[in-house]
Amino acid sequence: MKIRYAVWVEVPQKIGLISKVKTPHLSILWPFFLNTGVTEKKILEKVRNISFESFEVRLSKLSVWEQKNKKILVVEVEPKEKFQKIFGEVLLALRSDIVFDKSVFSEGLLPSFLPHITIDYDFKREISTLQNQELNETFPAEKVGLFREEEKGKWIKCE
Repeated sequence: MKIRYAVWVEVPQKIGLISKVKTPHLSILWPFFLNTGVTEKKILEKVRNISFESFEVRLSKLSVWEQKNKKILVVEVEPKEKFQKIFGEVLLALRSDIVFDKSVFSEGLLPSFLPHITIDYDFKREISTLQNQELNETFPAEKVGLFREEEKGKWIKCE
């Protein structure tokens, strides 16, 4: 069985709406597999070499995305341009060593990068039920990390 990986910015567990998420994270790269002959250690080293000046992340708005006949509740975050830059650096550093897991996306196509925190992978309600949810929280983005999926939906940080 192939092991899936992801690159995330860690999110503090204490943030209101996010406190229900098992492994709160801000996605930087879609889930991926390592190419043949590439080691976790090599990828971890490359990820550790990606640095940026710490900045404040602001929760922006709630959105619902449809994927594989499921509704996914996410919180979009700002500043988008800083995350776009980090995304570009991570993609450039890893692109020859990884292959994306497109099976999780409708039609097997990678979506455009939009910085977000996933809240619920199987959202059953209408988003209007959350319109009064406070989103004025911030937290620091300090570094990216490499995460490995140990079992379906359970991710751990690679050290």
